Amino acid sequence: MQSRSRAATALWINGESDLPTPAECLRVLSAYSVPHHIVRHSEKVALLARKLAGDLQDACPCGPDVPLVESAALLHDIAKASSRAGLADHAVEGGKILRALGMPRVAHLVDLHIDPGPAASSAKITDAELLAYSDKRVLHQRVVSLDERFDDLLRRYDGVEGQTAAKRARRNMISLEKRIFRLLPYPAESLGAA
Repeated sequence: MQSRSRAATALWINGESDLPTPAECLRVLSAYSVPHHIVRHSEKVALLARKLAGDLQDACPCGPDVPLVESAALLHDIAKASSRAGLADHAVEGGKILRALGMPRVAHLVDLHIDPGPAASSAKITDAELLAYSDKRVLHQRVVSLDERFDDLLRRYDGVEGQTAAKRARRNMISLEKRIFRLLPYPAESLGAA
């Protein structure tokens, strides 16, 4: 893993920044042999996250960090194909990989992309919340409702732990969706048309 880590790091280093560009993210995914279908999913999540982050920036100057959210969206499933265990393990493993590559801010968001926890009481949508929400709105490469996405997750993760985590994440995402779309001039349902 260490030689692959060094090779991947060489593919993305962007001056003094710990934030890779989208092209650099794709090179890192390639260096880690992330399957094409996962890359396609990640690209769709990144498109949605970038749109929502930009729209939230327009609505609220303290909105999400658009480049950070986009990079994290592209890299959020870097460990999904290689993770041997349950639902949340690929997030933790992905975070470890990204920290080793020198991307601590991206790693932090990836750690939380399964479920960033209960919605905060503030109106501000965090970068981690936006990544998690965007991921939960994309089933494979299609933008779908939270209900459709969580129905799929509940079918795939049939163990008690996976079911409990998915149900908790569903509640958190429904609450988060309400907070997001209180700030935006269009309804959540309009994203499926994108």
